[in-house]
Amino acid sequence: MNIYQKLQKTRVELQNMKLTQSGKNQTINYFELGDFLPHANSLCDKNGLYTKFQLVTDNSIEKAILTVINSEEPTEKESFVIPTAEVELPRGQKIQGLGAKITYLRRYVMMIAFEIADSDKIDSLNRELAEDVEEKDQKAIKDCKTVKQLEALYKELSAKYKMTLIQPLFAEVKEKLTQEESKA
Repeated sequence: MNIYQKLQKTRVELQNMKLTQSGKNQTINYFELGDFLPHANSLCDKNGLYTKFQLVTDNSIEKAILTVINSEEPTEKESFVIPTAEVELPRGQKIQGLGAKITYLRRYVMMIAFEIADSDKIDSLNRELAEDVEEKDQKAIKDCKTVKQLEALYKELSAKYKMTLIQPLFAEVKEKLTQEESKA
């Protein structure tokens, strides 16, 4: 088999493994490098592929390159290239920032090479970029009976919507509830 056949076979086998996304933040689940790298390495070994990751600078532009090599015919290679970006950690040493940068770049270029899709990202980004709060969520906000209940709902919905999108409605309902509670 040539490199393209081996790479495609590895992609399909990896896809059929139904990998689990262990990375989480406020709005999305995502693949961490450890979620798929051991599987990708095992499949590459089984299918006669070798991967080589490099950071290179070409004309003052830094790039991350993952080269997939046919182990049985080492002249057959396919490279996947992405630009790099600087990582600024809130705390820690510069070397830790470099480690984070390498880990992120390896993850992204491996995902490209093996066509690993973070499907939840697209759905979450669409929700985050939505221009309107869903009607059911607007109703839930307006139906709150106490400020405490409203604040709990705000925490829940702030993971679903941009703050600037939900803040005005929450402020309006909170003012109404605060006035009602002060009268009681």
